[in-house]
Amino acid sequence: MLTPLPQLTATVSDQLARMCELYGVSPTLGRLYGLLFTAIGPVALDELATGIGAARSTTSVAMRRLVEVGVVERLPPRTDR
Repeated sequence: MLTPLPQLTATVSDQLARMCELYGVSPTLGRLYGLLFTAIGPVALDELATGIGAARSTTSVAMRRLVEVGVVERLPPRTDR
C-alpha cells in the first residue's frame, strides 16, 4: 500500500533521484526507492510503475537492480483466495 502522504513521497523520491544523478545512477532508482521507503507495506509492481510514472518493464529492471544491491526485498506474489 502506498503512503497516505503523497507530498512526502514526492519530496523524498525527488531528492533521492537527484542524489542518484549526482553519483551517475539512474534517477529512476531513486524515485523507486523513495516510493518504497515511504510505502506502508508491500507494493505491487503495477502500483510502483504508476507511482514513479514509468513503464512496467522499466520499473521491473529498476527493482531487480535494487534487489541486487540489497536495499529492497522481493516478496512472493500474494495469493488472494
